[in-house]
Amino acid sequence: MTALRWLTFACILIGGACLAGAVYVWTPENWAPVHLPLPGAGLAVAEPFRLSTPGGYLVQVTVPGEPSPTLDCDLTVTIEGPGSGRQVKDLRSVRHAGSYSFGGLQHYNSEPFQLGSRGEYVFRIASRSDAPAMRARGATVTLTQYYHPTEWVLAAGLSRVAGFALIAVGAIGSLWSAILGMRRERQAA
Repeated sequence: MTALRWLTFACILIGGACLAGAVYVWTPENWAPVHLPLPGAGLAVAEPFRLSTPGGYLVQVTVPGEPSPTLDCDLTVTIEGPGSGRQVKDLRSVRHAGSYSFGGLQHYNSEPFQLGSRGEYVFRIASRSDAPAMRARGATVTLTQYYHPTEWVLAAGLSRVAGFALIAVGAIGSLWSAILGMRRERQAA
């Protein structure tokens, strides 16, 4: 009976860890921690953010309008934080990555880069000159995590299912252990 109790405890603990991991890693603050308007020529904007997991990230520029293969820009992105120190990226163009057709928005991505540790960071973006498409239509800049969607969606789904299943098995096992314990007490009396 003691082994059954330990097994149920382990199932509940591991199931809770699976659920917590899926929720913790998939928080919006971790996947897209920075959203800023694109500054005008000669201006810069900055925002602090916190990463809960290190990994690959990229800069995504979103503009309204028709898609084109690339979008010319003249931006300097600076990211300061633990582990990576200070990273400076000069963006001369970004490539088309997708669209939100209902809103008429086009998404353009930079090349991915690594942010190597969790912690507090500061994201700064400076525009050295006005890009015609961005100046005329406006733009937003997002720092977003770079990942392979299929693998991450499968991993998160499996982690959630495993978490719920292990917690259910642990709860049922705990209940069964209590019932067996009561039976043995009655038989002993």
